[in-house]
Amino acid sequence: MILRATGVTEMVGRRHFVPHVPGTRFLDASSAGEFATDAELALAANWDRTASSVKHMTFIVLKTTEA
Repeated sequence: MILRATGVTEMVGRRHFVPHVPGTRFLDASSAGEFATDAELALAANWDRTASSVKHMTFIVLKTTEA
């Protein structure tokens, strides 16, 4: 989107990044608005596994301890 006012050009870019595990898909019908909220993304019931097995899903978890 480009906004122009009094000779000044301003460029605005909006992106939405949603991390998801390959082999899963988000059920769009479960979101109330145009975009899903954090609470809707956190619910396991809103996700569907498309991979035939958990072994076919690639995901890395990094667990750290902070003092």
